[in-house]
Amino acid sequence: MNSSIDQSSRTSISDQYNFKNREDRIEYALKQAGVNELQAAQKLDFAQSSLNNYKKGRTKRFLRLADLASFLGVNAVWLHSGEGSPFAGSGKDPVNTHFYPLPMNKAYYENHYRKKYPGKELEQLDIQLPISDFHKINSSNLSYILMPDDSMEDEIKYGSIVVIDESDIYVENGKLYAIIVYDNVLIRRTYLINKTITLKVINNSTYEDQAFDREAINSSGLDILGKVRLIKNYYN
Repeated sequence: MNSSIDQSSRTSISDQYNFKNREDRIEYALKQAGVNELQAAQKLDFAQSSLNNYKKGRTKRFLRLADLASFLGVNAVWLHSGEGSPFAGSGKDPVNTHFYPLPMNKAYYENHYRKKYPGKELEQLDIQLPISDFHKINSSNLSYILMPDDSMEDEIKYGSIVVIDESDIYVENGKLYAIIVYDNVLIRRTYLINKTITLKVINNSTYEDQAFDREAINSSGLDILGKVRLIKNYYN
């Protein structure tokens, strides 16, 4: 992927596209990143036909949207809907004040994302979400992760953008938390019972609950990233 394209090159390329059309947005993002559909599909391990169907409007669903947007270096919200700026933090969008610049969670980046997709700097992975999504969240310590696996929670799917509150890491029984367990990223309903943290699987009886001694948390390989505040499924 060519990451050396400067802003002037992006501007000249963008003049060729109508960003009201999803197909043009995807074509533009692919071109500015220096890859084609097949290369993106092979890199991220999904079917090229699924991306083509999404691009052509034959389906509204594309489960790998968040991964694709991150790989191409564009804003996932913009890629799906055309809202906001294609490049987070570019300052070129006249309605940019209606969007909240949201950074990727650092621990998630270091433990999972960078290992899976090397070559991206943390600062490049900011996205923009509508300010209206955050009017009920009283926190300035928000970040996001890209859901890398099925969470066994109905509302969270592969590729979901999960917004977490990094300042809220103390277990509140029955609430969703983003947790790293031995380098695996999980979203679990979490309980603290008799100094034991239990990660419960609600919707899938195949998986057993996991329990960790709270006093030995540093040696157990468990790291609570934060409480889940918002889930965005832009492929729906």
